[in-house]
Amino acid sequence: MRHAQSEKKGETRARIIQAAKDVFAEQGFAGARVDEIARRAQVNKAALYYHIGDKQALYAEVLHDIIGATAARLSRDIAG
Repeated sequence: MRHAQSEKKGETRARIIQAAKDVFAEQGFAGARVDEIARRAQVNKAALYYHIGDKQALYAEVLHDIIGATAARLSRDIAG
């Protein structure tokens, strides 16, 4: 049962981060609204704050995700 809960949390977190990427890309940090990110991720704001934190923490997670993916891609390209 714990594995299923952990998997669901991971899926929720991934939906939030993807929604945040979209909203930050469209609106910028200043224009992005947590309400809109939560709506697109299909979670309530309390769930967003629980899984990620405030808007600044969410932005940091988005940057970390993007930079991490880019670093992994570069590493694969260099190795290949």
